[in-house]
Order: sequence, then C-alpha cells, then structure tokens
Amino acid sequence: MNIEYEIIHLDKPLYNELLNVLKKQCTSFNLVSPNTHYRKNLSEDVLSKSKKVLSSYCIFNKWVNKWPGTKSSKKVSLHAYKINDFCINYLKSLGSFFELEEQIDISFFNNETCLCYTVSHENVCFISRELLSELP
Repeated sequence: MNIEYEIIHLDKPLYNELLNVLKKQCTSFNLVSPNTHYRKNLSEDVLSKSKKVLSSYCIFNKWVNKWPGTKSSKKVSLHAYKINDFCINYLKSLGSFFELEEQIDISFFNNETCLCYTVSHENVCFISRELLSELP
C-alpha cells in the first residue's frame, strides 16, 4: 500500500484535533531517540522523560537504523506504545510534537501502516492524505 503524505503546520488547536483523530485511527505510536546512537546495547538505553512517563504502556523497544522519515547509519532506540487516553493526554499536555525532549521523532500507526510522523530536527510533521481529510 502506497501512502501519500502532506506536510502539516500545527497550531495548538489543530495539534489537539490531530491527536483526537490519531487516537481513533491508530493502534500504536513510536518514539525514536536519535541521540541514543552512541550506546552499544539496549541495557544502556537512557530513557527520556517522555519514555519514563509512558513506560507502563510500552509494547516493545528495539534498536533500529530506519524509521518513518529517517534513515541513519547508526542504530538508535525505538520504543512502541499502545494508544490510550493517558498517552494522548500526555502528548496534549506538551502542546506540540516538537516539545518532546532530545528531538525525539514520533510516528503513529494503524497496525503496520504509518499515518503520521515527524522529523523533529527539521520541525516537520507529515500526515497521510486520508487522515488529513478527517481534520477540520
């Protein structure tokens, strides 16, 4: 399945609306910490504040060198979380995907299909055209 994405600029009200839609349409989300590339193994993974707050809802964690919007020559830490009210409310409390510490990238999935992702170091959010049509 080929997904087409659009860049979206999110103000606070639109950010909250997007999170409401993502909660309905997605089953999980990932946080990727590009700054973990220098660690040798998962036991050395230092959890960010967000990963600590959300830790009860972590489905799995692994080391990757590719995630939505980015390909790296080094492996970095990816943590996947189940979508639920607590996680969405935590993200809403931040006010923006780009307020996640350490330039963490976030991506949202409906099963294996990525519907929304960020490239934090570029301050860009991509959303599937299908999901975009559900926003006001």
